[in-house]
Amino acid sequence: MSLLDDAVSKLGDVAERAWAEAYFLHVNGFHEVRIRIDEVERRVKYIRPLIDELKEIMGIH
Repeated sequence: MSLLDDAVSKLGDVAERAWAEAYFLHVNGFHEVRIRIDEVERRVKYIRPLIDELKEIMGIH
């Protein structure tokens, strides 16, 4: 496990799931270009809660 993975796992389930999905999208979408848009859309729902949580913490609406 990398240091970043270890750190994310300490932030809770929302962050850990979002990180896993974002990493998948980065590797398979950006680097390998082997996923379709429907696969991206399906994973965004797991990343959005972390974005919303961070916006709330930062006071961004």
